Amino acid sequence: MKKQEKVIVKKLLILGFITGLTFSVFSLPLIAMLTGAPVAPLGNILFPGNGVWNVPGEVPEHEVLYIDGLDDEVTVYRDVWGIPHIYGSGEEDLMFASGYVHAQDRLFQMEMVRRLVRGRLSEIAGEMMLESDKYNLALGMEYWAKKTLEEYKEKEDRGEIDLMDQLQSYINGINYYIDTHQNELPIEFAILGFKPTEWTMTDTLCYSKYMSYMLTWGYDDLYRLINFEALGSEGYNDLYGPSQFYGQIPICPNYGMHDSTKSLLKYGPSIPSSSALNAISRFLTNVENIESEKQLMNLKKQNIGGSNNWVGDGTQSSTGKPILCNDMHLAHTMPGIWYEAHLVAEDDDINVYGFTLPGVPLVIVGHTEHIAWGFTNTNYDVLD
Repeated sequence: MKKQEKVIVKKLLILGFITGLTFSVFSLPLIAMLTGAPVAPLGNILFPGNGVWNVPGEVPEHEVLYIDGLDDEVTVYRDVWGIPHIYGSGEEDLMFASGYVHAQDRLFQMEMVRRLVRGRLSEIAGEMMLESDKYNLALGMEYWAKKTLEEYKEKEDRGEIDLMDQLQSYINGINYYIDTHQNELPIEFAILGFKPTEWTMTDTLCYSKYMSYMLTWGYDDLYRLINFEALGSEGYNDLYGPSQFYGQIPICPNYGMHDSTKSLLKYGPSIPSSSALNAISRFLTNVENIESEKQLMNLKKQNIGGSNNWVGDGTQSSTGKPILCNDMHLAHTMPGIWYEAHLVAEDDDINVYGFTLPGVPLVIVGHTEHIAWGFTNTNYDVLD
């Protein structure tokens, strides 16, 4: 290396060291407060021993954990794509390991969803999320998650379902990871300056309510009610009438409508009170002030939403086996909504591969050695 090049490299190294030291020093709350430094929001993100220095790297190639509460040994293999293959003796041990790997890979995503549903994003993101929080609090998804949990517990007590032990094991797995990695959290926690609290059953059910919201929520009913007031029943029925989506001919005759239900598609002359209509109008106006909801409203005005799924008979395939196609149209996110996993429990005769939701146990869409299943609600209106 030439003398001039050595001098340049030396200067760059010195500059890098000084820059890092400066950011680290000014990341100290006291120094930032006294000097009014512009890097104060960084907190201790660059301070040695904290922040980026504690961000976990890749999942360890080999790791052995000794955990109280497991019934037997559980092994997690990750393939070349990072997909976990979880082997255990019983279902509850599988659920614990599922919760652990969900937290290991998607903890910040899980944290953001539960804060979104509970209306607590402004606690960490500031005033810009206040309107969104008010909106989600008004929707009451957390309230209904708690009511659903009460119903689950009552059904479990009556012997109608067998779910709570598996759900608790899954949550224990999440919390074990949180408790043992308080100083090795994803970098987003360091940037925002907070740490996750323990996961609860309500958090898991909040996630399921959020999925229902994403797949079914819309404002068509409210806008149509405003139009109903303006047009009257006759004008409204002329404008909307029975739905004939996409001009396609479905397999079920008469679009699945029984003759006796046709009259229900016609709206009578009764109109809600003016106070109710005014309240709905104010609600829609307020919603349009929330940027994310405004985007959703505009998107739904421009596009016909939905999903698709179909099945092919084995007589039509080259293998002689049926083919199931399940194409759920969901939003593009980073990381993605789904989490691929493989669960095997020999004692409970479980061998299932498919897609889970980070924050929710069990495989939602997948297959065993014998059967495959999928679902989509095609954006049907089930809000009522």
